[in-house]
Amino acid sequence: MAKANFYPSLTISAARGIAETNLTDLFNAPAIVWNIFGGIAQPIFSNGLNRQRLIAARADQAEALASFQKTLLLAGGEVVNGGESFNSTAQQRQ
Repeated sequence: MAKANFYPSLTISAARGIAETNLTDLFNAPAIVWNIFGGIAQPIFSNGLNRQRLIAARADQAEALASFQKTLLLAGGEVVNGGESFNSTAQQRQ
């Protein structure tokens, strides 16, 4: 998602069609040009912010991976401890 901010976007909405009452003004409005230009130029002007978002997203991903690995190690340790406890109990019964 953070990488998607680096690419231009063009959104199509019906807001302009609702605001215009004259059909000829629907496609001749300068607002449409500025809207299209804004969607295309947005990544250029917010490049620094997009880089920071990408760095933050990668840090969040690394944190989630470390947390997942820690959980797996703890779960594995609990399985080993449970197996040893079971074996110890079985030996005591014999």
